[in-house]
Amino acid sequence: MGIFISKKLRYFIVIMEKRSFASASEALCITRSPLSKAITEIEEYLDEKLFIRKHN
Repeated sequence: MGIFISKKLRYFIVIMEKRSFASASEALCITRSPLSKAITEIEEYLDEKLFIRKHN
């Protein structure tokens, strides 16, 4: 489980640094879908929203 938590934490940090899911997914070389899924899993685990999502 530690590897998965570390990966998700890394995703969170990159999103914070890049200030967008799109830029973070590009920097991580993954699509937005698994990135969004990972963040949703963290939010569910913490029972707290981490981001305000804006759909353009």
